[in-house]
Amino acid sequence: MTTAIRKTANPTSGRHDYVEAIVNASDYPTSEWEHDPDITAVANVDRLYWKWDGTAVVEMPQVEKDSVNEYHAETTNPIQQIVNDSIFTMTSDTYVSVPNMALVTRSGPCVITVTMTISATSNLDIISLRLVYDGVAIEGSTKTILIDDGNSEAWISVTLHGVVESDGVSTLALQTKINLASDGTSQAIGSFSIRDKSLIAFQTG
Repeated sequence: MTTAIRKTANPTSGRHDYVEAIVNASDYPTSEWEHDPDITAVANVDRLYWKWDGTAVVEMPQVEKDSVNEYHAETTNPIQQIVNDSIFTMTSDTYVSVPNMALVTRSGPCVITVTMTISATSNLDIISLRLVYDGVAIEGSTKTILIDDGNSEAWISVTLHGVVESDGVSTLALQTKINLASDGTSQAIGSFSIRDKSLIAFQTG
C-alpha cells in the first residue's frame, strides 16, 4: 500500500497534502508527489505542520507554522463536526450511502474534509469511498482502498476532501461500494467498520 506527500506546498495555505492508503499510485505522479516518504521525524507532529524537505517529511519551522496558522484563522470557519462509529454491511457493487453523515448548514463555498479509520472482513479485498453532496459526487473525493488480505482486520486511516457550493440545506453523504477483487472476480457481501469518523466543513467565502 502506498502513501504520498505533495512535494510543493499549496501556495495559499502553505500545507503539503499527505495521502494514505493509495491503490492507484499512478494517480499521484512522482514529479509532484513523493511516494512512501520517511515520516519517522514527524510521528508526533500534527500533519498541518508536515513538509517535504527533499529527502524526508520534517516539521515546519515556526515561521512557516505561523503562516499556516494565520491562513487557517482567516479562512477556516468550522461549520459542523460529527464523530461517530458505525458498522456497515457492504451489499452492492454500486455506490450506497453510509448512515449518519450531516447537513452542511451554512451557505457558500465550503472545503469538506472527512477523516475516518476503516476495517473490513477478510472476504472484502477492494472497496471505494466517495463524498456526495445533494446527490452529486464531489469531484476529486473518490478513493479506492485495498484491504490487505494478510492483515484484513487492521484499521486504515482514510481522508477524503472536496469543495462544494453549499446551499445550507442539502445533505453531505459518504458512499461506498464493493469493487471487483484484485483477481478480477466478484466479492461476497462483507462487514465494513468505520471508527472515529469526523466531518469538518470550512466556509471559504
